[in-house]
Amino acid sequence: MMSAEVLIQVQFYDTDSLGIIYYGSYYRYFEAGFLKLLKNAGLSFSEIHKRGIYLPATLSSCNYYSPSTVEESLKIATTIHSLGYASVAFKHEVFNMDRKGKLVAQGHTRHACVSTDWRVTPLPDWLKSALQGSSKSKG
Repeated sequence: MMSAEVLIQVQFYDTDSLGIIYYGSYYRYFEAGFLKLLKNAGLSFSEIHKRGIYLPATLSSCNYYSPSTVEESLKIATTIHSLGYASVAFKHEVFNMDRKGKLVAQGHTRHACVSTDWRVTPLPDWLKSALQGSSKSKG
């Protein structure tokens, strides 16, 4: 299965009044990992859309273990947790690289596979192959 890593430096706009990362900011980090994983699979969000498939998030969660602050470096590690008939689930781990790679948050997102008229549709073989890291992904 495909995976991706993204390095992010915490910006002031990522934080809340306590000076730590605002909880909603983690979902932007998860999105960055998701898009990088697609790129690693040889895909882009726009290419998937052109092929008549949307992947809206239908479920998300995040556990926060330790706060991070402005200017700290984070590594977002995104992996495919599972491929379903008409969905794909991702695991996102956030490591604080300024704290010896300490795991500071972990989240999950599930994305449904829908057609352009918003009907649930099976994951196409080309998409499933790409996400599995297969060379058949260009079909």
